[in-house]
Amino acid sequence: EWIWIVCDTALAVVGAFVFEKNKIILNGHKNAVFSMNKEEKVCFYVLMAIMLLGLKSISLDGFVTVANIVGIWATVVFAMCGGIGVGAVCGTVIGGILGAENDMAVYMAIFAVGGIVCGTLSKYGKTPGVLAMSAVVIGGCVFFGERTAVIGYLDIPLSVMLTIFTSESLIRRIGRIGGLTTDNSDSERLKEYVKT
Repeated sequence: EWIWIVCDTALAVVGAFVFEKNKIILNGHKNAVFSMNKEEKVCFYVLMAIMLLGLKSISLDGFVTVANIVGIWATVVFAMCGGIGVGAVCGTVIGGILGAENDMAVYMAIFAVGGIVCGTLSKYGKTPGVLAMSAVVIGGCVFFGERTAVIGYLDIPLSVMLTIFTSESLIRRIGRIGGLTTDNSDSERLKEYVKT
């Protein structure tokens, strides 16, 4: 009994810390997201994961699940903004969230591979990335069969349409908010550092 009390207390403290670090975003201050430090960015990512977890229960007649659509979309968008590494990490985290009640390893593998493929194709635009992600998800669903029964076949085309209709400016803004894009001065400094 006391173990549950300690765990609940620790969860409440972590939750309070995460929400406290996100109060500038939640209050709606302009340009607050662009001035976040690394600790606040991590708390922002945790808050986004909690929001995605909250979407798991929303579905339309059992055929379309909002969390799957948003999860595929987020994996593609973050992979496009950050490349292969960010795509793999984002896919792994989202796969873990979506597969928490089922076979987590299968979902993590499918979304991680999809994130890697999207990150690889990010320089060609969003359409090849989202089509590759959908192909990986469909292939994973076919290969693993009943273990991926939560991903509906209508979720995939809806996430493809959502990604295609997402504007490039919104994708760039998401990349800036997440700290995934760098300006030329940062890349030039990194090149100079590598040369020395």
